[in-house]
Amino acid sequence: MSRSPFLLRPFRLGLALALLAGVVGLARPSAAQPNLVVVMADDLSLGAFQAVVDAGLMPHLDQHLVQAGVSFDESFVTTPLCCPSRVTFLTGQYAHNHRVFSNQSADPLKPGITWPGWFPEAGQPGRNASTVATWLESAGYRTGFVGKYLNGYGAHAPAGVGDPATFVPPGWDEWFGLVDPSTYLVYGYDLNENGTVVSYGDTPADYQTDVLSGHAVGFVQRSVAAQQPFFLLVSTLAPHVEIEDPLDLLVGTDPREGFGLQIRPAPRHAHWIDGDPANGEIPALPQPPSFDEADVSDKPSCPAPPPPDEIAVVSDPYCAGDHPPLRPGDVPLLEGQWKSMLASMLAVDDLIGAVVAELQTSGVLGNTVLLFTSDNGWFYGEHRLLGKDRPYEEAIRVPLVIRAPAAPAGTRSGRLVLNNDLAPTLAELAGATPTHTADGRSLAPLLQSSPPASWPRQMFLVESWFLPSLFRFAPPTFFALRAKRTPAFDFLYVANHNDPQQPAVATDHELYDLRIDPFQLQSLTLPKATTDAIDSYLVRLRLCEGAECRSLEGGP
Repeated sequence: MSRSPFLLRPFRLGLALALLAGVVGLARPSAAQPNLVVVMADDLSLGAFQAVVDAGLMPHLDQHLVQAGVSFDESFVTTPLCCPSRVTFLTGQYAHNHRVFSNQSADPLKPGITWPGWFPEAGQPGRNASTVATWLESAGYRTGFVGKYLNGYGAHAPAGVGDPATFVPPGWDEWFGLVDPSTYLVYGYDLNENGTVVSYGDTPADYQTDVLSGHAVGFVQRSVAAQQPFFLLVSTLAPHVEIEDPLDLLVGTDPREGFGLQIRPAPRHAHWIDGDPANGEIPALPQPPSFDEADVSDKPSCPAPPPPDEIAVVSDPYCAGDHPPLRPGDVPLLEGQWKSMLASMLAVDDLIGAVVAELQTSGVLGNTVLLFTSDNGWFYGEHRLLGKDRPYEEAIRVPLVIRAPAAPAGTRSGRLVLNNDLAPTLAELAGATPTHTADGRSLAPLLQSSPPASWPRQMFLVESWFLPSLFRFAPPTFFALRAKRTPAFDFLYVANHNDPQQPAVATDHELYDLRIDPFQLQSLTLPKATTDAIDSYLVRLRLCEGAECRSLEGGP
């Protein structure tokens, strides 16, 4: 197959990099520090976001953010998996620097946030002592957290904490954290409310997103009364599917069983998925060319044997090339999942409307930054996949909309932006000082009435690790280079390390020319010399920190 020469040209010049990647910042404002409100959805793909907004089903988000702020069309996450992505948001770092690599910990019997070094231990403060929350609290902000924290929260906590469900991480003045494993239920869940665990039942008033909404509004009210600038992070479960019994995910032998998982919408929105178009119905599941991809022979297969029939403590990676075609019954299941997930977002829109109404009533909306995003995307059968944690567009692209006092309303930005940019952005807007080196860059210049004509990032790293766990079908380790410099320079290169017996070896590569193959259907072949050069570049990105990361993202 022929190769696109523009993909090769940047690497013919070798890997000499620019000496400096400038980060354009805003001067600290002389006006009062803005309030900061972030709403983060869970597993909301860009396609799902666009479908529900375009259908007019999120009018509050559309009116108060999309039409009043800046929508970032090229917004990506650097690790498409919940726990690492959320820590990237909190720290502004790639996962290889904050070192929370998975939803599971290094101990396969424990959930994610027991990663060594995240919590304080052995006299060390722990990396969770330096997050955007601690930076803003030190800058005089009143901070509040509402919703899902990190995978495993409430099951494990720092040494010396008797009840992990009552632990409140550093930097938060008010804390309303969902307690695992009940986090993944919209009824019958537990919430740590400022150190006291409160159990919720199964009445309509207990619907999880609505309860989170009430706590978010209450935090705004109390913060305005305290006459302090405030930072509020609302992290909803929606649209993540509900999980009633986590063991079901551990003992199954077919990863496609997850196609049938759904999330219950709020009772007032149940008619949107009842199958009756006369009373309203969620838009149908899209089926792009990548849906149930006809030929996945260009995608990696795993050299390890399939998992045994009994419970596996160490699982084998399950690669895209190993997935069989969808079965006849899979498509209706995926359709139901799609519709339930989108319907659950209607309550998130009500949450946004309630918070904005309170900001308006309190007279502080004009001095408040509103930010909406997601921790990662989600596959609905594209490339035969379900879930996330692969470097394809459906998993790494996420919505990002920011409304700021100086931002031009209803505009779009094509700049390449990442989730590790969000903590530095909030710090810049607040005049706060990070207490560790962030890898991302502040987006504050892009929120001005006249944003800069150029932007230094042209490519970035996507990284993920296979780790032994109770989960059977863990994806392989991969390191990917996602590049978009111009419409004529738009590609994804993936180095897969899918042999757990040789983790340092790249067993195969993928290359997609997104200019001519936007659905990533056919991987191209490069000469070994070019592959070696890009792999060397990826090694540098995998080891970078701070300014070096930003410089490398400028390209060779």
